[in-house]
Amino acid sequence: MAGAAAFTHVHDLTVAHGQPDWIGWANAVAVELMAIYLGLEIRARRRTGRLPRRGRTRGPVGPGDRPRRGHPRGRGSHRR
Repeated sequence: MAGAAAFTHVHDLTVAHGQPDWIGWANAVAVELMAIYLGLEIRARRRTGRLPRRGRTRGPVGPGDRPRRGHPRGRGSHRR
């Protein structure tokens, strides 16, 4: 029941913001399939002993926070 309500809500919201009706349905399908896929991925990772990965963000960024240079994975590092 909740899935149907969420599906209809995404469609109605998309159409209310000016998209054609068919795009509203396509958007609802894409969003719901993404949620189903992520749920299955998390379950598969738990079954195989791999922990679900978290996003790249760490939380709220304050005015004193600066991007780090020389990230261990190479992102953000500047080679000279």
